[in-house]
Amino acid sequence: MCVLGNESRNTGGNIHIFDSETDFTDMEVFKKNFVKRVESGGRLKLEVNYITQDTIQDDSWGEYVLFASNLSKERREILSRKSMQILSEAALNSGHDSITVSSTIRYPIQQANAMYNNLSNGNRIRYAAPGRAVTAVYDEGVERNLNRETIINNMVTKITQLAKEGKRVSLHCVPEEVYNKLNVVDISLNNLSAEKFIESLTKNEKVVRILHAISSIKNTDIVQYLESEPCIHVEIDQL
Repeated sequence: MCVLGNESRNTGGNIHIFDSETDFTDMEVFKKNFVKRVESGGRLKLEVNYITQDTIQDDSWGEYVLFASNLSKERREILSRKSMQILSEAALNSGHDSITVSSTIRYPIQQANAMYNNLSNGNRIRYAAPGRAVTAVYDEGVERNLNRETIINNMVTKITQLAKEGKRVSLHCVPEEVYNKLNVVDISLNNLSAEKFIESLTKNEKVVRILHAISSIKNTDIVQYLESEPCIHVEIDQL
C-alpha cells in the first residue's frame, strides 16, 4: 500500500490508496462502513477510522457477535459489554463480518446436556477429576440402558453435588458471580478463519486464555492446543 498524508491507526486519518499490494487487515477495514469515499486530485481519498474498542458502538455489537439459537436470553445477556467489544474488534480486524458464540455460562442442566452430547457422539474430553466423576455417571446410565432424560438428570445431580463441594466440572459451569469476573466463551468454527481470529484476540491483554484444536498454531502462554476442543474457547478477564 502507498500511503500519503496524515494517518493514525488509533484515531483515523486521511490516506491515498494506489493499485498495489496492501495488508489484509486494512483492506478488511476499508470494506466496512467506516470508510468514506471522496475524489481528490485524481486519486481516491479514503477517510478511515480504524477498528478499536472505542469505534465500535454499543448498538453495533449484535452485527458482529451473533449467538447460537440454542442459547437462552439469560445466557446471552450475561456476556459482558467488555467481552462483546473485544470479540467484535477481533472479528473485524481478522476479516470477519460476524462470529457466532456457541456457549457462555453453563448452568448444571446445560453442562449435563453438553457432556451427554459429547459423550454420545464419542467425543471424550479429558476432564479433570470432577468431570470424570460426571462422565462415570453417564457410563453407568448407558450400561444400565437408561434413557437420555434419566441419564442427564443423574448427571445434573452429580454436577450440583460437586459444585456444593467447591469442585468445578467445567470453567463454563460456575456461579454467576464467578463468571462475571472471568467471562468464558466458546466461538463456533463455522465460517471462521480461526488462525487469524486467534491472532487478533491475543493482541488484547484482557484475553487470558485460548484453547483450540488447530495443530498449525503454536502454543504460547495464552494460546494452547487441546485436541478434544470442538470450538475456540476464550477466557476474558473482567477486572
